Amino acid sequence: MAAWEAMKRWISQAGGNDESGVDCLQRVQCECLKTYGFETGSADDREHRVSKMTLKLCTVSLFVVLTTSTLAAGAGRLAIADGVATEVVFLLEAQDRVVGVDETSRFPDAARELPQIGYFRRLSAEGVLSLNPDLLLAAPSAGPTVALEQIKSAGVEVVKLPEVDVLDDVAPKVLAIGAALGMTPRALDLAATIRADIRDLRANVPTWAVAPRVLFVLAIRESAPLVAGYGTTSDEIIREAGAINAASFEGFKPMSREAVIAAAPDLVLMTDEHSVALGGANSILKRPEFSLTPAGRSQRSLTLPALAVLGLGPRTPGAIRTLREALGP
Repeated sequence: MAAWEAMKRWISQAGGNDESGVDCLQRVQCECLKTYGFETGSADDREHRVSKMTLKLCTVSLFVVLTTSTLAAGAGRLAIADGVATEVVFLLEAQDRVVGVDETSRFPDAARELPQIGYFRRLSAEGVLSLNPDLLLAAPSAGPTVALEQIKSAGVEVVKLPEVDVLDDVAPKVLAIGAALGMTPRALDLAATIRADIRDLRANVPTWAVAPRVLFVLAIRESAPLVAGYGTTSDEIIREAGAINAASFEGFKPMSREAVIAAAPDLVLMTDEHSVALGGANSILKRPEFSLTPAGRSQRSLTLPALAVLGLGPRTPGAIRTLREALGP
């Protein structure tokens, strides 16, 4: 555990002499330790998890150190280019500071009424700056880079949030957002609530005689369904539900008619927004390739909120429970 102890000492030193700041950092460290399972298991197990997760923990903890010092007073006017971050800001009750959001900020409903800054991957510096924000919270893949640089040059603090690859990354992202807003104590409480929800979710995994197979369909491209394989957030949700991803490849790829039939999904999963765009989940099940699958024969499909599936966030544990219920006993 030497590497982890050294990192903790460095973070504590970086936190300076302010007792409240150091206390927040220690609470962040403890929350991260709990999130990734360091509070249990043998010394060998903990060391293995350190080698796997230290970089992510360092990133979140360093983020807290830097943002606590540079944004200690809390940003005044806030723009957000990350749908999940918008959800978190509302949960932290800081929505009165938000002056603009991106197209993926669809929840809660009040977020849809806020001024738009466009799609987070195609931001316009002029559009963001017209809202006169002090801080821009951006998704890891937000861009283009030239626009972000222009926004920074205008004196706006631009904070790119940590990646969220698995369910365990949600709580650390909440901590990062709280730090950027100068609200780390409240973010720690929210992160603890999310972690408890995930723990409860994992303590009640259904036991099926044969694990059901789920196929996530994002869209129809050139007459072929675009589906999610492993290494995607959709795959994470399917696995956390206790089911099997019917797609055996990595990432998002089109699937041929023969491949869909061979995948034999028991349920077709979609987002609510894409389902509406395609005429509803039932219209997908009527397609020739799906009608010949167990899901098609039983007309078994489910739609979930896009951000809960494509961007892991506070609502994702609830979405996983909904998927479990749809899969049946």
